Amino acid sequence: MERTCVLIGVACVASAASAQVGVLDQSSPFGATPTASPAFYNFSIASTRWGQQVRCGVAGTLEGVRIGLRSFENLATEMRLRSGTAASPGPVLMVVPIQNNGGPNYPFIDLSAANLVLAVGETFVLEFQGGGSGIPAVDGLGTYTPPPGVPGYPEPLFRNNGAFLDGGYRIGFETYMLAEPPACPPDITTGAIPGGAGYLVPNGVLNNDDFFCFLNEFAAGNLAVADVTTSAVVGGPGYGVPNGVITNDDFFYYLTLFAAGC
Repeated sequence: MERTCVLIGVACVASAASAQVGVLDQSSPFGATPTASPAFYNFSIASTRWGQQVRCGVAGTLEGVRIGLRSFENLATEMRLRSGTAASPGPVLMVVPIQNNGGPNYPFIDLSAANLVLAVGETFVLEFQGGGSGIPAVDGLGTYTPPPGVPGYPEPLFRNNGAFLDGGYRIGFETYMLAEPPACPPDITTGAIPGGAGYLVPNGVLNNDDFFCFLNEFAAGNLAVADVTTSAVVGGPGYGVPNGVITNDDFFYYLTLFAAGC
């Protein structure tokens, strides 16, 4: 898909820069956790480019990201949205000049104009870089987990062209998605082998792999996949509304969808 880089500006004050309506997808802590200490990233240095990789968990269009910032005076930095990975970033899809004063502030930055449509498992990069010496600085908030501990977020943080120090550092963020309903609800997978390539990744084709994948997840008690209805009576109360319980109603509801095809 061809995209044009979009430039917007955000002023970060005590409240969020923009309202958000999407669903929370990925999150990395903004500060200390039971296993991680707070970390601060200088977003004002022209010679340092931070690249936090993010992996999509909710299919749809990226609505935006909430980040954590602090500074001791009114200072500027810049955020860029890229496709790809931290090790091999793609083109810049959106540039966001940011002005921060005080903090900690947790602005929501609307990235929907970039029209970044993501499937589950696809990655993108949140990139931060300033234009000065870094003194004084806008600091990004995040965490550090010393090895052999597990970092606060599974995806890597790069500084310029390599993983930052020992790999335990992460920038804090929350991403929000404008989730799109599947074009074919019973299409839930590409392959029927749990853990195999394409498992639980819809492919636009409805076949027996989808049916056996549902059976696998139904038997495993996976609410995220197999809790699909409250009642199996077509048009009745709770039809097509998950209720937090997996019963035979869920099986017969899926069977009805599968039989109807797409």
